[in-house]
Amino acid sequence: MTTRGLFLAACIHNLAMAIAVSLPLAGLHAQSVFSVNALGYVDASFVAGSNLIANPLFAGDNTVSNLFRGVPDGTRFLPWDRGAATFGPTNRYSGASGWTEPGATLVAPDGGFLVLPSATKISFVGQPWAFIPGPNCLSFPVGDSVWSFIPVGACGIIGGGSIPNGLNLFKWIPQSQHYDVYTYLFGTWDPSEPPPLADFESALFTSPEPFSSRGPFAGSIGQSPVPKGLPWVNLQNPQRTGNDLTFRWPSTSNVNYAVFCSTNLNTVSWQLVQQGTVTPVGGNATVTVSSTNSRAFYRVLPDFGATTVLLGGHRGTTTFGFQFYAPVATNYTVERATTLSGGLWQAVATVTAGPSNIVSVVDTGATAASSYYRIQY
Repeated sequence: MTTRGLFLAACIHNLAMAIAVSLPLAGLHAQSVFSVNALGYVDASFVAGSNLIANPLFAGDNTVSNLFRGVPDGTRFLPWDRGAATFGPTNRYSGASGWTEPGATLVAPDGGFLVLPSATKISFVGQPWAFIPGPNCLSFPVGDSVWSFIPVGACGIIGGGSIPNGLNLFKWIPQSQHYDVYTYLFGTWDPSEPPPLADFESALFTSPEPFSSRGPFAGSIGQSPVPKGLPWVNLQNPQRTGNDLTFRWPSTSNVNYAVFCSTNLNTVSWQLVQQGTVTPVGGNATVTVSSTNSRAFYRVLPDFGATTVLLGGHRGTTTFGFQFYAPVATNYTVERATTLSGGLWQAVATVTAGPSNIVSVVDTGATAASSYYRIQY
């Protein structure tokens, strides 16, 4: 088995074991296998006025123009600038011309003020941050900073505290347009424990000294933001010649691969277009696919083997749809939880698929404000 294959097997095993801890003993004997990633949605209701927000999920496209769809004319977004330690510059939305900076991105642990002329609901779709690689430790500076999570302990110390005395947490209350202030003193918060931040909220912190805290991410694997345990490649140097698209990724040994294509990232539309085994040349695996589409997106799964991977994600009024790669001929159970923190996973559908199938799933009972999905088989 290749080094990547060994690493992938270890990730899948660790994830399965982590999930199994919360299952009853009977479930352990069944030796269920779970998808290596999860998908979800978060419906966020924002008030007219200022909302100190965060991006609750890693989307395929984390630009402001994609995340904040359907906002009213005159909406403004002021991201927190960590270098300048202030909010701004202002990104404005016009119904006629769109955002002044449509390509600006928002990812955890960053936040900013979304200022709306009227109350608006925004649905976020993507991977939970707990499946996304990122720094294990995040550094809080002296003075002001904005974060999408409340620090809970020192890096690498389970249950330990690294929060300095005198740290102030300013939690924005959108309904009354003011901050509630909480101060950390000698191991406790005053006047009380601050309420948890919603998945789509950020908070302002003022610290008398620098400190670090454990981050909300899965940890670091490689250089690209991809779900924990998900086989991945960093596509390089794409070239279009006629109807052929060629791309490559670093590899030192033969690798199995599957190429998926979508002509619209906003719908559930990934299709398996090519799979096989590639022999790298000069440290790079090169694949060419043919397509007459005038606009298309591609993703590659290497060493996919018997790995079930969730793809896409689309939120309707009371529905949530996605696809998953079903590598073996068996029954697949779609499970849903309304929270990842101690949440109860419930079966919502069972589907049957053969080898190399892309299976579409639509949950018509997605009425909760947030839900997350995984596959069991």
